[in-house]
Amino acid sequence: MSEVEKETQFRELFTQNYSRLYHAALYLTNDSEAAKDVVNDTFASLWEEWQTGNAEKVYTYTYLFRMVRGRCVDLLRHQEVRSKHARLYKLLYQDGLLEEDEEKESRLDIIYKVMEEMPPRTRFVLEQCYFERKKYSEVAEILGLSRDGIRAQVMKGLSMLRNVFSVNYKKGQ
Repeated sequence: MSEVEKETQFRELFTQNYSRLYHAALYLTNDSEAAKDVVNDTFASLWEEWQTGNAEKVYTYTYLFRMVRGRCVDLLRHQEVRSKHARLYKLLYQDGLLEEDEEKESRLDIIYKVMEEMPPRTRFVLEQCYFERKKYSEVAEILGLSRDGIRAQVMKGLSMLRNVFSVNYKKGQ
């Protein structure tokens, strides 16, 4: 079959079925643009198949409808997931969990400034334990110190931070 014959057959298939498939997709999605997109995408993928030599395959309206229906279902599922995420985002925003906390930002700035003033070993230990989430034993191995030596460095750094924030800490509380 020549390319011209393939194109003619495809154009005929498109002309005979586009309108009915569009209305079926519109019924399923209740969205004119989405229905057009679904049907156009279906025919685009069909055209790719057509180009690879599957023109001999019989494409009935039922077969095409199943393709369109499957794409509509996928679209609706995707829209439902997006809708759930939007609702979750809205709830989190309303509860203040997504708002930029200026106080939090200023506290972080203070923490970074205090850490810059710490002795290099203390700063390194805090960075490894709190930012890199390494265990005391891992940091001890890196620095060649005991686990208790790392603990002492952490306590020293936390003490400097507490002093800046005026946090009174008593052991056991």
